[in-house]
Amino acid sequence: MFKGSKFHEIIHLMPYHWYMKRHAIETKYFINELSYGSHSQQKILNVTPLKITKPNPIIYFHGGGWVMGTPALFIKNAAVFTAQGYEVFLVGYRKLLSHRSDEMISDVLNSFDYIKSIRKDSHFLLGGISAGAHLASFLSFQSTAKNLINGVFGCGTPIDLKNMPKSLILKKLTNNYNEDWVSYISPINYLSKKDSSSIPHLFFVGKHDGLIPYSTQKEAVTKIKAFHEVIEYDMTHIQLVEWAFINNEIRKKLLMFLNTVSK
Repeated sequence: MFKGSKFHEIIHLMPYHWYMKRHAIETKYFINELSYGSHSQQKILNVTPLKITKPNPIIYFHGGGWVMGTPALFIKNAAVFTAQGYEVFLVGYRKLLSHRSDEMISDVLNSFDYIKSIRKDSHFLLGGISAGAHLASFLSFQSTAKNLINGVFGCGTPIDLKNMPKSLILKKLTNNYNEDWVSYISPINYLSKKDSSSIPHLFFVGKHDGLIPYSTQKEAVTKIKAFHEVIEYDMTHIQLVEWAFINNEIRKKLLMFLNTVSK
């Protein structure tokens, strides 16, 4: 099937999780479940290495198109970071379609407030893949504690929601394409401003992404390159996130970025 199509991404999703389970990095870590609300999805998995050697905890928002996924599915992603000495918080949140977009956004903000409350005096690194990358970038500009965020990374990030192909999920995410809400949650409206560079961002973009079509993000990518690091690859959406079980160039550049912004 045509590389870069939605069908191509879907049929490669199952092998992705199979490889994740069998070829992920081998490292020891502790897992502790935390709650920042009463709902079953308002959970955080705190994944820590045997010894924390990095100063900044990583707050990681899982992917799943805003409708699927749990923190537990992304423990192997966290293991890449714990192997380097980072403490990781895998954040769960209420998802579409059973919940409103504003409830999900509220969870993103509240989860950060909770993590700050238990890691006082810490500065943080934010990141995620796909929908999670969108939420991490959103948080970096909408949090009242932006000064505590040292850097943000994203793979397959929906940077410009306005140009995304219309769908039921996008309709729910944007509150029926409400212009004010789209402006509020769309990263491009913050990333393309000169003062946005105060929080360094690193984006990995796939030119054959079948879920976040490159044609819908190309203009946004061009705009933010003046202020942030954007690396483009001839890859699909799934290929962009293979760093979880392959020590590839993306993993190396990601860890280098985290090391640079950690302080």
